[in-house]
Amino acid sequence: MKFKIFISIVIGIIIIFMLISLNFNKVEIIKPQFYLTTTELVDYFNLDEDLADKKFANKLIQIEGTIKNITYNNKKPTITFNATDDSGVICSLNSTEFNHTTKLQKNDKITIQGKCTGFLLDVIMADCIIIKKRKHEN
Repeated sequence: MKFKIFISIVIGIIIIFMLISLNFNKVEIIKPQFYLTTTELVDYFNLDEDLADKKFANKLIQIEGTIKNITYNNKKPTITFNATDDSGVICSLNSTEFNHTTKLQKNDKITIQGKCTGFLLDVIMADCIIIKKRKHEN
């Protein structure tokens, strides 16, 4: 009987440590590998997509840019940034960022951190969080 209680406690402790360790894997705790503007990031991909993909794919990047559009899908925000005439940056935000995005507007300048997942017509970033925002300048 004591052995079963001991095993139950050990399993409980292991589960708790596993859950805690998952939180340390979040984007906001990790220092980004690159700091760029949205225009610089898009320019890298437009200049040489293969090279940019090798450099940025699955890397943590912090970008600064001007909001073009904000959309929501089941309280999960997506922010599109202006960059060039042809391309931009699309950032899928972590669902925990919902409350932070409700105060954002088109043309606000913000800094976001997330994982670059590649390039279609726009650079795609996932698991993003908002680092800093500034109201748009008229």
